[in-house]
Amino acid sequence: MGIHDRDYYRASSGRGTPSFQQSSATKWLVTLIGVTFLLQVFTRQEVAPGVYGASPLEEWGMFSIQEGIMKGQVWRLLTFSFLHENVMSALINGLLLFQFGPMLESRLGTKSFLKLYALSQFGAIVLLGMFALVVGEAIVLAPLSGALAGVLGVLGGVALLFPQQKISLMFPPVTLSLRQLALILIGLSLLFMLTGSGSLVRFAPLGGVLAVGLVLGPGGGGITKRVASPRSFRPKIKPRSSLKVTGEEEIDQILDKINEKGIQSLTAREREILTKKPKS
Repeated sequence: MGIHDRDYYRASSGRGTPSFQQSSATKWLVTLIGVTFLLQVFTRQEVAPGVYGASPLEEWGMFSIQEGIMKGQVWRLLTFSFLHENVMSALINGLLLFQFGPMLESRLGTKSFLKLYALSQFGAIVLLGMFALVVGEAIVLAPLSGALAGVLGVLGGVALLFPQQKISLMFPPVTLSLRQLALILIGLSLLFMLTGSGSLVRFAPLGGVLAVGLVLGPGGGGITKRVASPRSFRPKIKPRSSLKVTGEEEIDQILDKINEKGIQSLTAREREILTKKPKS
């Protein structure tokens, strides 16, 4: 089996992308978003001829500070992220999660990916609470729903952990780094928030990307090492002075270097090692 056929090489080097089918957490999150929205549509009640009100799921599951915190309905801390106000928000969040989720899940591992996604959603609640301290009762009653905070958190994670990896778009026909693409998508989300109508609650999802920035960014410290380092999900390799590095261990070290500094940082010898097929 050649190096290009190895799963960890495809996920780390950018010569392929992790399979959506192999990304169990991402698959379930996208599926739950889609199924929940369909249930919302089919359970909405007609309040007048051709006019439909809120679904019982929305009344039961959307988050507000009054319902989720003051009244102790803690399940809303989880359920709000799967409920969406319209088909466009459900579709965009699902597609972005489908595109970028497997990449981040492959890098972090399923458990850490889910923790980071949950942290992003919780970041929206924290930011909403901060707004409530400034604005008061209007924000306390405002409903919060949708997976946008988690999606923005995933985009933030991709921007921080895959800064040099390139991606070519069909439209527009340009090549960008994943960091550039993720930051553009985050910027577009912010633009829609600024041009939208309604209360400050529409800005709450930004708490997702802020939370991920605190964890994975330069100031993350020990948290960054535990969550973001790909070596934490592999057996530890002894220093060269105490153990002769085998072929596959050296390949792992080279792939780590690609993740951290980009493929352009490789020496001629390292490039040669990656192109060779291991002997069986």
